[in-house]
Amino acid sequence: MSVEQFAPYQFITTNNNSESRIQSQLAKLQGGSDSDGDSSSEGKPKSPLLLCFIGLSHAREMNREVNLWLNKWNATSIVKSINIDAQFPRLVNRNTIQSKRCNASIIAAGQWSAGRKPPGGRYRGLPPTTFDDYQTEVRDMILSLTALTRRWRFHI
Repeated sequence: MSVEQFAPYQFITTNNNSESRIQSQLAKLQGGSDSDGDSSSEGKPKSPLLLCFIGLSHAREMNREVNLWLNKWNATSIVKSINIDAQFPRLVNRNTIQSKRCNASIIAAGQWSAGRKPPGGRYRGLPPTTFDDYQTEVRDMILSLTALTRRWRFHI
């Protein structure tokens, strides 16, 4: 394997200031202005920002790491992070996301669609999802999520 294969990609590295930048953002959140810069709620107690990681093992591990960072930075009163299980994009449930009151959601569902299914599970032996079916699943998931009436952010 050669590094030449990565030539079309642009990699951005962070420097030592990344932690101080994050600390600065956390301080802004704690100070009463929301993530869009609206300071109309300044001075009022705010509930913590809730990040929801949706999927299975990948989402669970991202959630675990974020919680480690939040604990390290003493930011658990400002930002909280949870995991919501969803094996496939078609199982990402907007009602669950709404009921948990997620401010932002990171969706990491797709590994099972590609064919990785635990041997003892209910989906064992099923073939991988075709590209056309996967595209339909993801499109339908996005349409369902964007149909939410309140402002909501998600990242895939």
